[in-house]
Amino acid sequence: MVRRALSGVFPVAAVLASAVGIAYLGTVSYLADRGMVAAKAEEHARLARRVADALLGELRLALEAACAAFEAQATAPDPPPREASDRAAGDRAGAGDGGDREPHASAPALALAAAHPVAHSPFFLEPGGRLLHPPAELGTGAVDSAPDQEFMALLSRGPRVSPRRAAQLDAARRKEIGICRAESGPCRPTTRDLWEARRAYAELARHRDTGPEALLGLARLERAADRPSQAAATYRELERRFPDRVDAEGMPYALLAALGLGEVTGEAAPLLSALERVASGELTLPGALRRFLIDHLRAGLRSARMSPAEEQALAALDKELAAARDAGRLAARLADDVIALARTAGPEARGRPAFGAPERALVYRRLPGGGVAGLALERRDLDQLADRAMPSRERELGVSAVVLPIGEGPDERAERTLASVSLGPLLPHLGLVLVQDRSRPDPVAEMVRERGRRHLALTGGLVAVLVLGLVATIRGAARERELARLKSDFVSTVSHELKTPLTSIRMFAEMLQQGVAGEDRERERRYHEIIVKESERLGLLIANLLDYAQIERGTRRYDRQEQRAAAIAREAVTTFARLREGEGQEVELAVPEAAEQATVLVDREVTVQALLNLLSNATKYGGSGQPVEVGLARRAGGQVALWVRDRGPGIPASEQERIFREFYRSPAAYSAGVEGTGLGLALVKRHVEAQGGAIELDSAPGRGATFTLLFPEAPPEASAPGDGQAAA
Repeated sequence: MVRRALSGVFPVAAVLASAVGIAYLGTVSYLADRGMVAAKAEEHARLARRVADALLGELRLALEAACAAFEAQATAPDPPPREASDRAAGDRAGAGDGGDREPHASAPALALAAAHPVAHSPFFLEPGGRLLHPPAELGTGAVDSAPDQEFMALLSRGPRVSPRRAAQLDAARRKEIGICRAESGPCRPTTRDLWEARRAYAELARHRDTGPEALLGLARLERAADRPSQAAATYRELERRFPDRVDAEGMPYALLAALGLGEVTGEAAPLLSALERVASGELTLPGALRRFLIDHLRAGLRSARMSPAEEQALAALDKELAAARDAGRLAARLADDVIALARTAGPEARGRPAFGAPERALVYRRLPGGGVAGLALERRDLDQLADRAMPSRERELGVSAVVLPIGEGPDERAERTLASVSLGPLLPHLGLVLVQDRSRPDPVAEMVRERGRRHLALTGGLVAVLVLGLVATIRGAARERELARLKSDFVSTVSHELKTPLTSIRMFAEMLQQGVAGEDRERERRYHEIIVKESERLGLLIANLLDYAQIERGTRRYDRQEQRAAAIAREAVTTFARLREGEGQEVELAVPEAAEQATVLVDREVTVQALLNLLSNATKYGGSGQPVEVGLARRAGGQVALWVRDRGPGIPASEQERIFREFYRSPAAYSAGVEGTGLGLALVKRHVEAQGGAIELDSAPGRGATFTLLFPEAPPEASAPGDGQAAA
């Protein structure tokens, strides 16, 4: 008794001792991992320094590119004079408004921003300290070429109208106004009224002083008469004859002609051309009027018909106008910094915060020619540079880099600080900070927890392995006991199953030997039938036992040949009916016409035996007098189904997997006293799967059970007869 108790305690003591030892090792390793915290902090510091160096490197590259662009333009010769026809394109290319102005590098600035996105706001101071770029007025690359005093001088240089022609022009206007006297509705001028007003304007249109206003009047008359083609021709003549003249309010007649032409034709080309001339500074206009005209022309283009090329040209022009507006705003913001930039600039790059805008940083240096070139950088520009330098793996963990003034930290409620470094002499007032969203796990704490979980998992896993080993040993012993019991029951059942037919065979053989039947040939024939039937039943039982033995040894082979599934089903039903003749059990066979010719590649004898086992089970458990159904069907996916259905009490879900195990018999079978060996369904499953098929069970308590054998339908080029294959 003591030895048995010790043998039970020893495995448990061994497991507990191993668990305690592993837990101790895991705890020591977990405490040692605390040293990883300092290493993680150092890793974050190195990452911050690397990102800061990449940011400063990008800034230096962009600054040197800006310096090279401005220095090259400052030393370039002035462009030759150009005609008015190509002046617009030249101004958009960034050459200014003539040879008497400093270059402003609109096109180089755009190219610079394209090559270095952070350099979208460059600036340039001449050696005397005057801001040359960006321009201070709205334009595409030059300071406004028409200050108000120049514009007034332009007005004063226009041709003076003689009193006589001024009176004639006034009379023509009165005639035009008097054409439409209706208080409501559209204007419907008469032919005579139009003729008189048109004759008055035509006379005045020949003269240079009254020509522009007269042509405008003629165009208005043609539009009132609903003659758009004549109105368009008049607008074109006005644009051709008076391209540089302005009216009394300073509006260029060329622009009035372009606006009218766009309205009567619905085309975008005149408006687009006018917009290019206004935006480029080709026309002499004050800044306020230029901005008004740009907005007015843009509104007209929104309702005009544009070709894809015109839409592309408008988009490019809008981009230049937006850049010009941004440049003007930047020039206004830099006004307070110009003196400090000119005084502190040196040959080495340096940076400082902008006056009144600490979120803006100015990076600059002095050029060899004396000028100062630099970049105006917003905080978001620096953050974008830092984000580009951040490794993707860190970004996936929620780590980002932000640029903040020295002494200022991120919002600690939303972000945690991982590391911070200074940006050095280039941006001495700023620092780079590595932050992480607080919704994401802390990498340091997560590392400690992760490694702790890893060691604890390893320790727990080893403990679980030991415990599982002990449990497996106990369950194995229980399984062996259960298997021994099942085998003992199997031997007893087989003995009984063998004894029953042998007893019947012996009894009826002795009766025949003793002449009990006498001269009664019918009784003698019945005795012979019983002996034959019991012999076949005995042969089926012995075949099952031999099959199981061969399967266990792995020597069972199958002679798979192409067979008609309907023939197999009929043979199984016929054989079963002969074995059960006189027992009153009805078997119904259903073979639809669609499945009559279905063929499968199987061992015919083994498959028939499998169906016989299913039929035997159906008659045993299906209930006395209940019919058994055998059917055949084609299924989707190229499968052929052979099924056997009974109308018995059904099989609970908990038993549906167990009944296919060797030697297993359900408790209901024992309680009902149904004979069996527990091998039939197990052999059916083994045989079907060894031939490439499968078995399905559909059952529930109270609605019978359906066993289905599924085989792939044999292709036309099935293997030749006699192709033996080893069992799986």
